[in-house]
Amino acid sequence: NFSPQWELTASYRHETKNGTKPIGVVSTLSTFESTLILPDPVDTSTDQYNLGLNYTGDKGFAQAAFHGALFRNKVNSLTWQDPSNLAASSTISSAPSNQFHQLNLTGGYNFSPATKLVMNGSYGRNTQNAGFLTDPQLPLGIPQPSLNGVVVTEDFNLKLTARPLKGLNLA
Repeated sequence: NFSPQWELTASYRHETKNGTKPIGVVSTLSTFESTLILPDPVDTSTDQYNLGLNYTGDKGFAQAAFHGALFRNKVNSLTWQDPSNLAASSTISSAPSNQFHQLNLTGGYNFSPATKLVMNGSYGRNTQNAGFLTDPQLPLGIPQPSLNGVVVTEDFNLKLTARPLKGLNLA
């Protein structure tokens, strides 16, 4: 707290997961299907960051906050031999590494004890650029080596509320 009106908050969390978990897969060879439960290797880490600046005054408040999350997966894929044909194998991909960043702004002002205005807005950006698993036997390959995925989320809300008469609320 810088003063009774100003506050700075920050947090960081790191999580690492290692080991195995069960995963169900279906192997198909010609007309034969087999269902398997395999040990799926896990080697991931997640870092989450939060930073906020808050102001509280007599008639209003304001908040600015940042949230970031970085997910890293060191296991790209899982490959296993087909039980009906030990010369054949199958592969599935693991969850791709990705990043998410979001900025939030919130504010409010009390015009009177019965009338107030509140605003909030956010901008988020999620990216994922892990390479695709490819099969070298495909004649044409794939058109690009990765998704180059970007998802942008924008949100804005403005709300004016008033209570001109007891029992009558307007928004």
